[in-house]
Amino acid sequence: MDVPIDYGLVGYVFAGNRSLRLDDLRGEYANYADETRDLDRRFNSWLGVPVSIYDEVIGVIAVESE
Repeated sequence: MDVPIDYGLVGYVFAGNRSLRLDDLRGEYANYADETRDLDRRFNSWLGVPVSIYDEVIGVIAVESE
């Protein structure tokens, strides 16, 4: 799915070019993103990993877990 590069957790990983793992998604989300209206309450943990080619981030792989 397309997500703006400055939006939410995916934007945080994209801009920083570093992985992010949140074991308590609801408790930690606000530390990394302002868009809490898009926080899906079904999920408890989240992992985002930047995808890079020649040191340029071209995307983010994100996984959520109940």
